[in-house]
Amino acid sequence: MDSLGPYVLHAPILPGGLIDREGRALTVWQGRDSRTGIGVVVYRPLEGEPPAAVAGMLPWLESTESAWIAEIPVAAVEATRFQGTADPGRLRAWARGLLETLGRLQEAGLSHGSISAKRLWVRGPRVWLEGAGLPAQPVRPDPQGVVEALHQLAGESWSHLLFSADLEAFAAGKITLEEAQ
Repeated sequence: MDSLGPYVLHAPILPGGLIDREGRALTVWQGRDSRTGIGVVVYRPLEGEPPAAVAGMLPWLESTESAWIAEIPVAAVEATRFQGTADPGRLRAWARGLLETLGRLQEAGLSHGSISAKRLWVRGPRVWLEGAGLPAQPVRPDPQGVVEALHQLAGESWSHLLFSADLEAFAAGKITLEEAQ
C-alpha cells in the first residue's frame, strides 16, 4: 500500500497505465480517502487543475501533490464484475447513460480516448466513466470504446440485444449520437 496525503492507495489499476500527451507514463491507483472512507481513483503525475466534471463521469475531487483525484460514487463497483452476466435491461440503461455522457463531454469540449469496460463504474442501472478529461494520448475514438466496452460486458448475449446494431452503426460512424440514443 502507498499513500498520497489523506488518500490510501490500495492497488494500481489499468496495468501499463496511461501515456500522457507528452509521452510520459501516468499511473492509475484505486484508493480510499482516510478521512471520509470514500473510494477514489488517483492519477499521477499530473499538474494543474482537472477539467470541470460533467454528469456521468467520476467527479474530480481535487488536484494535490502532482495528482488528480476522482471520487467513486458510494456503492459503485467496477463494471467488469458483471462481464457476461449483466441482464439486457441493465445493459440498455448503461448504454443510454454512456451515450448521454458522451454528448455532455462533447458539449464541454472533452473526450476520453480510452473507454473500456475496465474504466466504467456501475451501481444498478447507473454508470460512470472514469478518467474523462485526462491529458492522455487517445487509444480509440470514444464511440468505438463505448461499443467495445458494452460488447465485452454483454458477452455472448451481445448479438441478441435489440440495440446492439444501432450501437455498432454509431461506432462505425454510420449514425449520429442523437440517432443512437
